Amino acid sequence: MKVLLVDDERLALMQLEKMLKELGNIEVVGAFLNPAEALAMAGNLQPDVVFMDIQMPQMDGYKTIAAIRNEKKIDTPVVAMTAFAMPGERKKCITKDMDDYLSKPLEYNQLIGILEKFIYLEKEKKKAIKKEMPTESQKATVKIKRNNKE
Repeated sequence: MKVLLVDDERLALMQLEKMLKELGNIEVVGAFLNPAEALAMAGNLQPDVVFMDIQMPQMDGYKTIAAIRNEKKIDTPVVAMTAFAMPGERKKCITKDMDDYLSKPLEYNQLIGILEKFIYLEKEKKKAIKKEMPTESQKATVKIKRNNKE
């Protein structure tokens, strides 16, 4: 699974990257302190999940995600992160086009739960795509029908 990380706090960014790498099978394709840089690179990096701090001075996470979704046309799941966990913050994040929410400091169990959710969803998406694709026997049937008509 490829992940993109955006947090204006260097220590928080390093901690999250370390946690993800320790879990294994996670490739951090980008770790950005500046949301504008993440926005510029998001399309090229093609992450499966974005972890986005929502409280940043240059451009907050809400604006960054809106730009990623609208300008870059990327529909990647986004996990909001914030150290200022207020009542109703999770609901606000979900209504602002985030897919999930983590409060800082991050805990392994929460992080694992989020990753498992998106790994499951990615597998289901691949299954659905695979179902839409013709099987080898279906391709052979089409080929036989074409040959019989000629």
